[in-house]
Amino acid sequence: GSNNVASMLWHHLVEQKQLGLTGPVKEIKLVFDNCVGQNKNNMVLRMLILLVKLKICLKTTAIFLVRGHTKNDADRAYNLLKLLYRKRNIYIPEDLWGAMNEQENFNAVLLTSEIFKDWKEKEDKYLREIKDVTKYHIFSVDATDSDVMYCQGYDGLLVVKQPLVKKTAPTDWY
Repeated sequence: GSNNVASMLWHHLVEQKQLGLTGPVKEIKLVFDNCVGQNKNNMVLRMLILLVKLKICLKTTAIFLVRGHTKNDADRAYNLLKLLYRKRNIYIPEDLWGAMNEQENFNAVLLTSEIFKDWKEKEDKYLREIKDVTKYHIFSVDATDSDVMYCQGYDGLLVVKQPLVKKTAPTDWY
């Protein structure tokens, strides 16, 4: 669900920041399939503002592929994994993790329950809901105006500006 995706994304990006990077990275671009329940929702998208506000990056963009046309690397990897795990007895997450890491060019990470947070509760304190989430495919936040989410149906279409910040989150937010 959306809390899981937001938690894993946050864990990965914050962990990368802690691996020796100094200062914010210039830009983070995230490409998602168009799954409203998991990826294309307020919890995941409002995280873009938090990443900029907390100086993880100077600009962040989420791009959602057009529904029905999401033949990306993740889909390919998942299909290859299905071929593998259907031929095996996999009972626990560690078994699946091991099978996934047997694949060439694949690096699965086994996460513990401690990384999962209630993003909706936290974000609702500081941020408004994004209007018309399903209408847009491109969402971005820039440090020059980090209280605002810029939304587009597709590249070249009119950009809609949505102010989202109610109040600024503390720097030690998570």
